[in-house]
Amino acid sequence: MLRSTLLFIFIISCSNLAIAQSDSLNKKTSADSIRQQGQIDSLDQENKTKINIIHADDLFGEKKGEIYYNRLIGNVQVKSDDIFMTCDSAYLNLDNSFIRAFGNVDIKRGGTTSAKANYVEYTGLTAQSVMKDNVQIYDEGNTLVTDDLSYNLRSKIGIYKNGGSLVAKETTVSSEYGRYNGRTKKAYFKQDVFITNPDSDIESKELMYDTKDKSMRFLDQTTVFGKEATIVTNGGVYNENTGAAIFTKRTTVENSEQTITANKIKYNQKTEEGSARGKVIIYDKMENTTLYTDAANYNKETGYGQAIGHVHFEDNDEGTALYAGKVFYNEYNKFMLATERPLLVTISDNDSIFIASDTMINLRVIDTALLYRKIKYAGKYTYTLLRKKQEETYDDRKLVLCNRDVRIFSDSMQAICDSMSYAQSDSVFRLYKKPIMWSGTQQAIGDTIHIYTKNNNIDKLEIRGNSFLSNSTGYAKMYNQVKGRNIDAFFKDNAIQTVIDDGNAQSVYYAENDEKKFVGMNTAQGAQIKIIFEDKKINRIIFYDKPEGAFYPMETIPNNKRFLDGFVWKEKERPKSRKDLK
Repeated sequence: MLRSTLLFIFIISCSNLAIAQSDSLNKKTSADSIRQQGQIDSLDQENKTKINIIHADDLFGEKKGEIYYNRLIGNVQVKSDDIFMTCDSAYLNLDNSFIRAFGNVDIKRGGTTSAKANYVEYTGLTAQSVMKDNVQIYDEGNTLVTDDLSYNLRSKIGIYKNGGSLVAKETTVSSEYGRYNGRTKKAYFKQDVFITNPDSDIESKELMYDTKDKSMRFLDQTTVFGKEATIVTNGGVYNENTGAAIFTKRTTVENSEQTITANKIKYNQKTEEGSARGKVIIYDKMENTTLYTDAANYNKETGYGQAIGHVHFEDNDEGTALYAGKVFYNEYNKFMLATERPLLVTISDNDSIFIASDTMINLRVIDTALLYRKIKYAGKYTYTLLRKKQEETYDDRKLVLCNRDVRIFSDSMQAICDSMSYAQSDSVFRLYKKPIMWSGTQQAIGDTIHIYTKNNNIDKLEIRGNSFLSNSTGYAKMYNQVKGRNIDAFFKDNAIQTVIDDGNAQSVYYAENDEKKFVGMNTAQGAQIKIIFEDKKINRIIFYDKPEGAFYPMETIPNNKRFLDGFVWKEKERPKSRKDLK
């Protein structure tokens, strides 16, 4: 026993030289002998990165090839700098400061970092280790779990390539490849990345995760399955603590009410504010509407939103589309304000109607009084968004208001005025301030004009105040004319059928013979006139209350009788196509 103890002391003192001279040594040395030497340090005491033996129940000297090892068995304890390791057994190479540890390997460093595995290869000079089989790294509340890990205990960087996971409080990240930096608390994951936490599940091809500030950076295609929304993105950042998300590549966000797609999306779950930029598409499932624009902003608390740049809004239920430079919107009262020459299109299989103006508003009928009070208070027609949150109501009737340089075009009707309202509930266009309406060869002028439509076709025309209805015969200076206080015109299939002129009625019309040739001009005036058309031409005129009139053959028509007072023909101002609406 004494010989064995002295020999062990000699081995420890002489390091590799003693091992080289004792190649045949394979005798058991007791742990008591090691403890008696006062935790013998077998390496240079000034080099703290080398491995020091603290304890082992038994020790053997072995040679494998040209390399000599100390074989440590039972309650093994070694130390390298501030790294302390325990295991069931180990092979220790003192020259290279290299150890292979087996069974219940437990490594601790600095009190905050520890690791466990069933097998570890560790180099004291570099603090680099390879860990296998049930590997667990604990670092300030974060746990890295895998079966194959390369880990540096000094830099605290761990890499796995064959599957693993990181558990950070309530968040678990798993992937095929992972890299964790214990100093920066940042991790990188690639290939089949899955994240689970109480708020969402995430699938990604590649991402980075900061365990300190709970932020994620998505580097490739990623799908976030949240409690209230699903997000599909190709790049962005999300912070779990602040609730702020910034998606910098093409992204789609879908919830129970909407689907939003854009090149860049910002959103904060806590403040419920968001913005989207670049080829923005927003589909509202509840309203069945779609918005296309360059940029959009939204605030859930106020209900306020805006779309800026190449705005295209489609209401699929109403069959309408809106184009504008800017659109402002309030969710709570369904108020919409469009500027920069908005264009409203009512779509129909038979005929679509195009309406353009400088400013356009869509609001509920019940909110018109509030709007007019705002306009009266401001003293000018610069409409601002109605922000007042209205109580829930069953009155969903909508009204479109157009202001300044209003132009309307359809195949069957064209019109201009300075202001207009359009009620979607009854499909009535109400034109104000010098309105003019054309339909075929007909022209209508008055103080106000109401156009009733059905399926985008004219059904009835009401001209109120200084009413004037004219019809071109196709010949110069030959116009059929009806003038009065109020005129009602009735249409069928966009063709005029009947005209009723009530109040100081006056008329001029050209009569035809059976060969459809003009034979003369009739003039008449009375309290009321009813004109009946056939094939868009006057067929019969009925006069009421003692009318006065005259007939002039074509060759004797006086020039001063050809036109009623106030007659003007505004064909040059008539919109000929959609291009004339700008």
